[in-house]
Amino acid sequence: MKKIIYGYGITGKSLKKYFDYNNIDYYIVDKKNSDDFVMNIDDFDLYHECDEVFVSPGIPLNNPFIEKCRIKNLKISSEIEKAYSILNKSIFIAVTGTNGKSTVCSLIYEIIKEKHKNVYLCGNFGIPLIDFWQLNNQKNIFVIELSSYQLESLKTFKPYISILINLTPDHLDRHITIDNYRLIKEKIYQNMDNGFLLYNSADFSAKKIDSKVECNKIGKDFNFKDNIFFDNDIVIKDLKTHLLGKHNFLNIAYAVEAAIKMGISIEIIRKVLSEFKGLEHRIEYCGEYNNVKFYNDSKSTTFESTFAALSSFSKPVNIIICGNLKKGMNIGVFIQKLLCSDNIKTVFTVGGINDFNDKIDFMNLKRYKDYKLKDIFEEVLNNSQENEILLFSPGMPSFDNFKNFEERGTFFKTQLKEFLSEKEKKH
Repeated sequence: MKKIIYGYGITGKSLKKYFDYNNIDYYIVDKKNSDDFVMNIDDFDLYHECDEVFVSPGIPLNNPFIEKCRIKNLKISSEIEKAYSILNKSIFIAVTGTNGKSTVCSLIYEIIKEKHKNVYLCGNFGIPLIDFWQLNNQKNIFVIELSSYQLESLKTFKPYISILINLTPDHLDRHITIDNYRLIKEKIYQNMDNGFLLYNSADFSAKKIDSKVECNKIGKDFNFKDNIFFDNDIVIKDLKTHLLGKHNFLNIAYAVEAAIKMGISIEIIRKVLSEFKGLEHRIEYCGEYNNVKFYNDSKSTTFESTFAALSSFSKPVNIIICGNLKKGMNIGVFIQKLLCSDNIKTVFTVGGINDFNDKIDFMNLKRYKDYKLKDIFEEVLNNSQENEILLFSPGMPSFDNFKNFEERGTFFKTQLKEFLSEKEKKH
């Protein structure tokens, strides 16, 4: 019986490679038909002899084509499920949450690889798990970032360590309600019967953790003071880290707890934490000119992540917000809260979001219709005093002008590099 690959993106391409290598027959269907071997979804008829459909994460499971597959009794699966069935001799450390997933995964990976060479970083981070299928006879360690889109189709996946970082409203255009979103996120630990589930007991979503889960639930009450990280079980004094913000101390806390559960020594953990520079586009330091420091936080695609970034600075902050408003986002409330923040000097709004309520008008609110970031850089420098910050932390998805947050962050950095170069030449 043939398989169906529904969606020819990153995971679809990886599934194709796996099927080709193993001589498994398949069809590929998608809305776009740029390749001869990809069948247009509107032209595909399920009379073909198929028994299973592998759905790409970007496609909702209530899609009409998938409903037809259910009527035909086809098995609904995913790349993660297939890969797990092949690699289930390995240890999985799975991480989800609204914000901070990539940082936590990267920290865990960097710490563990100091002791174990057979550790791999994958999932929503960019490398599909199925790409490692040839390691099926080995006991490896996979640190896997899972989005709500990937979690939605999980049925058998069972990690050794699950980490539920946080939960704030996101992707409601697909999941409709925060309760649906929470239930999907909690699928990360639904099959666990041993191992460890890590979550922050101070987070409101922790109150919903299913008491029937049979693994070792560790609800940590993480606390921080100055440069000391501690909780009820662990104390690491005088922690040295390049990461900024209380939210990153939480990220560190999860990574440390997971590393200890994997038998990594405090000495190794200390070493990695002191060397880890952080990820690109996440409160990334990009330079300084005339006492103004520039930071790129393009990964900020939610209001909560912008406020987390803002709380990382005590100095006067000039902030640039922009992007594509999603369901549930109230831009007016967001801007008013920003303007009321103690460390805000100026809020710059860029692009289409300037259509918000005209009644919101303050001296420290500046509207820019176009993405002329160099004009904003110039205005900040002309009005700067001592030790100011310019933070590019959009707070919204990038799809108004860019393919993704990486492209948006690169645009910011390119504009800044050109601007600073021009300034240096003039002086």
